[in-house]
Amino acid sequence: MQPTPHLQQFKMLIGGRFVDAVSGKTFTSQDPYTGHSWALVPDAGPEDVDNAVLAARVALDGAWGELGGFGRARLLRRLGDLIGENAERLAVLEVTDSGKLYREMIGQMQVLPEWYYYFSGLADKIEGRTIPSDKPNFFVYTRREPVGVVAAITPWNSPLMLLTWKLAVGLAAGCTFVVKPSEHAPASTLALAELVQQAGFPDGVVNVVCGLSRQVGEHLAGHPDVDKVAFTGSSSTGAKVAQAAGANLNRVTLELGGKSPQVVFPDADLPAVANGLVAGVFAAAGQTCMAGSRLIVHQDVHDELIRLVVERANAIKLGSWAAQSLLWHFAGMWLLVVNGAAYLIYGVVTGRLRERLLPIRLADIVQTVRDTLRLHVPHEDLTTYNAVQKVLYIVVILAGISQVVTGLAI
Repeated sequence: MQPTPHLQQFKMLIGGRFVDAVSGKTFTSQDPYTGHSWALVPDAGPEDVDNAVLAARVALDGAWGELGGFGRARLLRRLGDLIGENAERLAVLEVTDSGKLYREMIGQMQVLPEWYYYFSGLADKIEGRTIPSDKPNFFVYTRREPVGVVAAITPWNSPLMLLTWKLAVGLAAGCTFVVKPSEHAPASTLALAELVQQAGFPDGVVNVVCGLSRQVGEHLAGHPDVDKVAFTGSSSTGAKVAQAAGANLNRVTLELGGKSPQVVFPDADLPAVANGLVAGVFAAAGQTCMAGSRLIVHQDVHDELIRLVVERANAIKLGSWAAQSLLWHFAGMWLLVVNGAAYLIYGVVTGRLRERLLPIRLADIVQTVRDTLRLHVPHEDLTTYNAVQKVLYIVVILAGISQVVTGLAI
């Protein structure tokens, strides 16, 4: 398959090199909102998995194994910095790949660095102990060593957050990784691999392979040179992963899905319950292991509760995160262009309206709007708060336009 110019193209990271699949095969990732392909990704096979596992083993026995906890800590902090600096791009990739809400994903990306900072603080504090012996001339001690090569298999709903929970602690301990993201949302993990290289990790410490075939994950989970498998996904797939790893007597960590029940009694506040139910099952676009996917309701309130839930579900608006983001970026551009708004709003608030254009920074205007919100709108009422904030920003824009038209004569 030849690369398509309009598709974003990604490569796998194996042994410190960004590569295509050995077979040359690729597959496309779809934007779930538009249904269109937007990214071109290598389609790995067993040979690519073998190469990645070998690279991880070489790094473990070589440069990474010799680095020590202090060196690992420095690299983890640098990776955290890079994730924070690239939070916007990573969030956009995750939204485009999975269809989740932008505000959720940008929130996740902005907090991800904290995991790397936290575990960087532990990397240089991994210690053993000395043990008294009843035998003379015996020196008995323990030391903690990394488990080894870890296969990390991650799902599509929050790829980087769920990978980070495995990666940050494993790297702090001195392990190396072969990561296999979901074929439904591989792009952000491949982008993270770029940051790993920028951070300066030795070649082969982190490797990323992706593929459409189930054979890729099965081969990785059952690979004889993998020491541990960390899997997040469905219970049925988790059982197969455990079987594959068990054949090698490897350690396995499974984070599996569930069916989270919500129980409603007849004396419940039904409007409040309906709000909670809708938030529980539709939050994160419904893509969460904690989604309230089962509802157990007392028969006396069944019909009324269903009516309220349907009413609220029908009110949910579907749309492109990009269109909404573009709208408010356009508004922000107006704030920058229309400098007269700063004069008018700041002048009204401070009583300095008679003065000519003041050297006011945009941040002062935004802070004025936020201060007004804090004074007049309870922050806990997020719906009202956000609505009023948008209205006030529009007022700023309109005031600025007015100022441009008439302000030159002031």
